[in-house]
Amino acid sequence: MRFLTLLGFVFAASGASAQVITSLLPPRNARSVARSTAVAATLSAPVAVGAGSALHVFSAQAGGHKAGTATATGNVISLTPTVGFKPGEVVRATLTAAGSAVPQVWQFTAAAGQGAGVFRGVSNPVIGSSTSDVEVADLDNDSDLDLLVVDVINRAITVTRNLGGGTFAVPAPALVLPPNYSPQELAIGDLDNDGDLDLAISTYFSTQGGNGAITIGLNDGQGNFTTTAPATLSTLVGNQPLGIEVGDIDADGDLDILTASYAGNSVSVCRNNGSAGFTLAATVAVGDSPRDLALGDLDSDGDLDFVTANGGGTPNASVRLNDGSGLFTAPAQGGSLSTGLQSIGVALGDVDRDGDLDALVTNPAGGSVSVCLNNGAALLTPVVPAVVLGLVPAATPFDVALGDIDGDGDLDGLAVNAYGNAPTVRVMTNDGLGGFSLGRDAVVALSATPNHIALGDLDGDGDLDLATDGISGSTTFNVRFNQLTTATQQPASAAPATIWPNPVGRGTTLHLLTGTTAAAGTITVQNLLGQIVHQQAFQQAKSDITTAGLAPGLYLLTVQAPGQPARTQHVVVE
Repeated sequence: MRFLTLLGFVFAASGASAQVITSLLPPRNARSVARSTAVAATLSAPVAVGAGSALHVFSAQAGGHKAGTATATGNVISLTPTVGFKPGEVVRATLTAAGSAVPQVWQFTAAAGQGAGVFRGVSNPVIGSSTSDVEVADLDNDSDLDLLVVDVINRAITVTRNLGGGTFAVPAPALVLPPNYSPQELAIGDLDNDGDLDLAISTYFSTQGGNGAITIGLNDGQGNFTTTAPATLSTLVGNQPLGIEVGDIDADGDLDILTASYAGNSVSVCRNNGSAGFTLAATVAVGDSPRDLALGDLDSDGDLDFVTANGGGTPNASVRLNDGSGLFTAPAQGGSLSTGLQSIGVALGDVDRDGDLDALVTNPAGGSVSVCLNNGAALLTPVVPAVVLGLVPAATPFDVALGDIDGDGDLDGLAVNAYGNAPTVRVMTNDGLGGFSLGRDAVVALSATPNHIALGDLDGDGDLDLATDGISGSTTFNVRFNQLTTATQQPASAAPATIWPNPVGRGTTLHLLTGTTAAAGTITVQNLLGQIVHQQAFQQAKSDITTAGLAPGLYLLTVQAPGQPARTQHVVVE
């Protein structure tokens, strides 16, 4: 039985004294936490010698199950990680029952550096096929964040290693699935508690009518993933699994897996045995056609709950609360949220700075994002009206992410626009109280139509950059750096084009060395709305481009030669 107190949580047994958690460090759902901080729980009475092993800290971007110095002194159990956290990442901690208290899970967000909040640095790594998800994580433990995408056509997880400073190597398959497997989405976490980051993939069986499984890839610490046992273990889950998350739902010190079953109208809950062996423990009914889910402690009772974005039937979002043991039920009030047409993507974070987790849910058909504010007891109320993302071009937001892109201490929103419109990311700036608006440079042009977005410090300057996948036959995916300048960063294998003068005067001639030996190709100029404003063929290394008719502003110039990666650079017309 649990009793909520003003200070913490009481574990009460008949006739037994209670041990109370009086404080958590960093506090639950804290934002802008120092990246080198200790993690600690203070209890109401002295803890047992050796209880430090009950505290576990998990990163999804670097180091996984964090190594560090664990102590149990007096009333305090603490862990000081050997390696700090990454800018802007969400970190989760678990205090298991061995810590002489009720098990406790909480999360916080590491501080991001002050950035421009403007994404003008461009890189378009080549993938060679369509992708359906993107994540950023330090897979090879070299301190910078690598890129991972789900390559649907080739049934692979492809990794693009970061060479430092946001320069990327040639993408390579990290894990290739068998012919009848169809990978969909990806979650990153230390599934076997060995200090590196593993893969959990929601997967269809194409020969079994969409029946699904979770496929596991274990990391050797250098970013190489094995399919030998137990990594080949695939836990059967619901029909057509899509969204997938990892988190310690039963507070036993290892990461479990949840995945949304689109055709099953449910969420599959898979428990970890501590060694990356997973068992389907429960199937939780949610709304129609769940596409995405997000984990977080919505009612601040020390365990992980979830929200799903449901795209079918009566579109809405579903809230399910954890009883502390990993069993989920709908709350008496607020189990279904009216979040508009085609709820597709969801993200959780404390957007109004009141200490609890709120939700952002995308509505592609409505061109908007619903902001659902939490009353502290998991009652999420959509703010009316929703945040409309603009009409030119029409916004169709699919996925959404939260992160402090300008370093002001609150969480901003970024939504990707899919479904064939001009590919963009829309930036929603937070006023600090959960009020979002589209400010300057709110439309980030992309080279490939996205479905998903991930945030992380990709160039090592301390602020949050973004990456999106590329669907519908795209040969590249998108990386955009948080910076005011128009610098272009390319894969190590691609020679950049040379453009001069840049900036260029309106109505004058722009000169271009294509940097390719191809006999023919296409030069395309797009405005920041993704509209093509100029296109011409080239048949030689040097080409001249007229800027007549172009309004002053920032443009994307793309050189595409047959059989070669596209190269995109910014051009400023004055």
